[in-house]
Amino acid sequence: MCLQLPAGTTSHGVGTMTFLTSVGGTIHSIITGTATDSTGGFWRFSYSDYIRPLGGGSVEVPDHLNLVGSGSPIKPHKPLRRRFPEQ
Repeated sequence: MCLQLPAGTTSHGVGTMTFLTSVGGTIHSIITGTATDSTGGFWRFSYSDYIRPLGGGSVEVPDHLNLVGSGSPIKPHKPLRRRFPEQ
């Protein structure tokens, strides 16, 4: 859900996902693509996350979303950071 879009807006998109791994066990996923929404808007998006082992069975998952719409001033940028298990 994006608070910058009108309530009830839905979207459908297609994209490409790529996975990269490092010797240290970090997994990086990248998804890029395009989408259309229920109001006729066209969007380009990119999403990425890193799954970083912290030791003791815990991982950290920072992620990032960019969403840019054609003809729209909305440019959400949403960085997130989580740890599992939660502390």
